[in-house]
Amino acid sequence: MRNSKYSIILASAATLALAGCDKEATFNINPGEGQLNCRTLTVDYINNNPNVRSSESSVVELGNFIVDFVNTATNDTARSFKYSDMPEIVSLPQGSYRAAASFGDNPIAEWEAPYYLGNSDFEIKVGEITDNVDPVECVLSNIRVRVKINDLNLGLLGDDAQVVVHAGKDGELTYDLSTINTAGYFRFVENSHTLTAEFSGTVDGKYINATPLIFDNVEAGKAYDINFTVNRPDNMEPGEIVVGGEPGNEITVNATIAIMDQTKEIDPNEPEDNILVDDMRPANGDDDPGKDPNDDDPNDDNPGTEMKGPKVCL
Repeated sequence: MRNSKYSIILASAATLALAGCDKEATFNINPGEGQLNCRTLTVDYINNNPNVRSSESSVVELGNFIVDFVNTATNDTARSFKYSDMPEIVSLPQGSYRAAASFGDNPIAEWEAPYYLGNSDFEIKVGEITDNVDPVECVLSNIRVRVKINDLNLGLLGDDAQVVVHAGKDGELTYDLSTINTAGYFRFVENSHTLTAEFSGTVDGKYINATPLIFDNVEAGKAYDINFTVNRPDNMEPGEIVVGGEPGNEITVNATIAIMDQTKEIDPNEPEDNILVDDMRPANGDDDPGKDPNDDDPNDDNPGTEMKGPKVCL
């Protein structure tokens, strides 16, 4: 399926955990405490990535989520469990809490390392059992970037072709021809909302180091698919192509970017090109990188078409 939302109920997992958590399974409430009925607590996550394969390390198993019960007044974690090992009943001191579910370590930059977060608030009252916690819905909370490099089977790209991507303060990954289907994940850093992608390598026998492309307004939970494509004039045969040439008669490296929101479920009845668009420009700060004035508003959150970046002429 193009998108799916996974959920499991803790009843079955709790049954298996009871043998090792007999003290939690009792309904005896200690003075000053109440209890949470975990049989009614569910954790879900949204996955809008149609390219995930079962063999990939980024496949997310709900049982591996960590659930922390955090006292909202002190921000201290009172209890913490692996979701699959959650006991049936958890005793907690009276107070306001949030069930914070997470998956992953939120790395600065790493391959196939999604980071999911979700929260749900609840109250613990002395001598009572709480069994009405809202489901914890987790969403992608770091930045996913995929990069494709291709020359449309023209044979113009050298094996050294690569794109270096920077995101956040220190995030850096190098994409090459072997990582076309590999997702890189970057930590989202507050006040650092810029993503850059710099192409370099041999094209038609000439090594180039292109001007970096800069994308602003990067957000956690968004997936950015960047495509670098080598093009040639339609009226030229392969043997006639030369690096450089008159305008309109040269090899170009074009960049496009498509952005998809991973924090919302996608209606399977909507078009496949349901993506978000925004500004992408070269590092020299040109205000208009060749955008068609008839294109959709780049700040529009409604689905649109992929945004074309500036081209590099060889």
